[in-house]
Amino acid sequence: MKYLLVLLSIILALIPVVKAEDKSWYEIDGIKFRGGVVNHNLLVNWESEDIMEADHDFTQFKLPPSSPITIVLPERLLNSWSFSAGVLEWDNKDELKDLVPIPAKVDDNSEVNYLRQNSKIRTSLYNNFFNTSDKAFADENSNWALSADVTKSSIILGQTLGVFLPAFEYHRFLKVSFGLGIYYADISYKLNLCSQYEVTGNIGRYKGECVGKKEIDSSSWNGFGIANVYNVCVWERFTKDSIWRLFSDTGGNSLTKPKPKLKNHTKNLEFSIESKYIEFISYTYRF
Repeated sequence: MKYLLVLLSIILALIPVVKAEDKSWYEIDGIKFRGGVVNHNLLVNWESEDIMEADHDFTQFKLPPSSPITIVLPERLLNSWSFSAGVLEWDNKDELKDLVPIPAKVDDNSEVNYLRQNSKIRTSLYNNFFNTSDKAFADENSNWALSADVTKSSIILGQTLGVFLPAFEYHRFLKVSFGLGIYYADISYKLNLCSQYEVTGNIGRYKGECVGKKEIDSSSWNGFGIANVYNVCVWERFTKDSIWRLFSDTGGNSLTKPKPKLKNHTKNLEFSIESKYIEFISYTYRF
């Protein structure tokens, strides 16, 4: 609900200035109809090491259907080959069950794999993070691994600077831009110890399961942070009334990392949020 209120407030703030002749970077420029795939990743970090992730080769991660309609923020030409533009991307509600231990190395010649964090990370977790109960579980299960179940939503708003190769009057090739922005995220998660993390299936159809799952803690967090934002596009046709695009990638990553406070442990884990939309084709109706 908090996420929806934030998104609604941003949209309502933009609507009154839709018809402005000289739009600011945060105002609505048009409505985009797009076809593509969404890719929302989440990395969990311990002592500067990534220890879990939502690897999308694994089938248990439930992402909401990607919206085929979104709003577009204005672009300003700086000269014939450079520009500045606003970026807005969001995800509604991702359900990420049994995050994959890192490093996740799967042997495709084997029907079953068992994944876990490397020995350095396991030693650090055991000595510096685990409580007495966690250590007892690890002592009894020699193939233990750390995993988590996460529910999250996020929205990223930012401004980019970029370049492209102009061609003819309206065409642009290899359009690339990067910049900074802010994000709002709502995260809740359960931290689990597995007696073993079992993976079955083949490339693109893996299924990971935290076998013998024991919940050892839980936490939640919502708030704002700083993000980087970007857009990469192979071809674009930009006119006064419309924008056509082929093969575009738009998204952002958190630079400041949420660190939800756990209930049963004195130290906490960091989260890195990654959100992007890969468009195969899109059409924008400009106001």
